[in-house]
Amino acid sequence: MALPVDVWLLVFDNIDDLDLLWSVVRNVSHFLRGCVEEHFRHGVLRTALVDLHYSTVHSHSGPSFSYLHLPMHFSRLSSDGTRAIFRQMAYTHYPRLAAGGSVRGWVPFVERYCEETLKSMPVVLHKRSSTKAPPLWEQEHFDLRNTLAGEDKTSYLSELRDHTSIGRGYRPPYYIKISEHINDTELVSLEIDCEAREISFEWRRTFSAFFQERHFIALSGKNMGKKRAYDDDVSLAAARLGYDLAKQSNVAAYDARRARRKRLQPWVVKNKHRMTPDHRWKIENAVECEKFHVKHNMHRGNLRELKPEELVCEELVPERCADDLPYLLMWPWGGEDTFFTPRKPVECSPSCCTVL
Repeated sequence: MALPVDVWLLVFDNIDDLDLLWSVVRNVSHFLRGCVEEHFRHGVLRTALVDLHYSTVHSHSGPSFSYLHLPMHFSRLSSDGTRAIFRQMAYTHYPRLAAGGSVRGWVPFVERYCEETLKSMPVVLHKRSSTKAPPLWEQEHFDLRNTLAGEDKTSYLSELRDHTSIGRGYRPPYYIKISEHINDTELVSLEIDCEAREISFEWRRTFSAFFQERHFIALSGKNMGKKRAYDDDVSLAAARLGYDLAKQSNVAAYDARRARRKRLQPWVVKNKHRMTPDHRWKIENAVECEKFHVKHNMHRGNLRELKPEELVCEELVPERCADDLPYLLMWPWGGEDTFFTPRKPVECSPSCCTVL
């Protein structure tokens, strides 16, 4: 005779390994699947947090830019229990956060991400008016790139390359935190309400995507042999810069990178021509750095309700993110001239070609 649901829920309350519950116990039987999901629905889901992040490149003048982070707190379930609705909060303290933001300002970044990864576009409700003008960084870029010089120019281009990568196919513009683990796995069937400053998603499928990578990391930790890198080009780029992550003492951190690379592999294969391995390595490091900061700052004790003046303050949002500038992605550059334009091809005369 099977134990009643209430007994199983008491058992689950004493198990700290959420991956074990979701990836193993949940798949034993239909009955246990229902028990595990009930445990997550009434406990784990209500403590989950989402960080929507983007950049001031759309609304603030360069040459320096700032990250924008919007913490989202669980609010309620949809009437049928399939969707989790999260509401925007604000950080009480976030050392690297220089400015506020809005759900509306985040929309172009997540729309670009869904478009690049061929995922269903999010449903956006109460989408307020946007400007037809291009993002502010794009309007200013040609003046800044020709005005700045030396280290100022290098710093500007490096920062611009970082901030404009948010929302590209290998950099989702959000993080989800479940218990003490954080990742940028998919928010499935995303819906956005700009006026209410809320997002919602199918929580079961979202949790499955999250714990699929957690389970990969758990299994990889038991494998003491040679591990597949899932992006050999990035591993070689890291080695050229003196990093060999496979030999680092933090095995779980390396396995987390491998899990993420495995997920992004289909997109990378189709888009290798757009950027160098060095660029992908730099962005991978930027993501890991941001995950670290968000993980340590996004917790209930550091969140507050939005103030009245914050509820009415929203930046003017462009309709979409700017198109890529190839020379920002084909990094590192061979010299100062190639900051802005590709190398000129050798011009051949009809009769002969001079090799320089």
